[in-house]
Amino acid sequence: MWARRKFINVSYAGYDVTGIEVEDVISDAKAKAIERNVKVNFVVGNVLEMNRFFKEGEFDIVIECGLFHTFQTTEIENTPVFARQVCRVLKTGVNISC
Repeated sequence: MWARRKFINVSYAGYDVTGIEVEDVISDAKAKAIERNVKVNFVVGNVLEMNRFFKEGEFDIVIECGLFHTFQTTEIENTPVFARQVCRVLKTGVNISC
């Protein structure tokens, strides 16, 4: 639910938004975006495999919603994988927002 809010709120602010999430979250988020008349590019996928969906340097910013912290507490082995994937899709010199 938190991710869905972020996708929609950032789109309201006038930015082009792409959200990657698992199927059940994306389905709900699509319905909310349509209901609120905002455009979000939704991608069903695994953030640990963003290289399958996005080009290197494709994004100006990545906003993550608690996943990094989840990896640090329950799936510590995925933390560096996630960090590498995020760095790969960001343009050079850009930061992540948590």
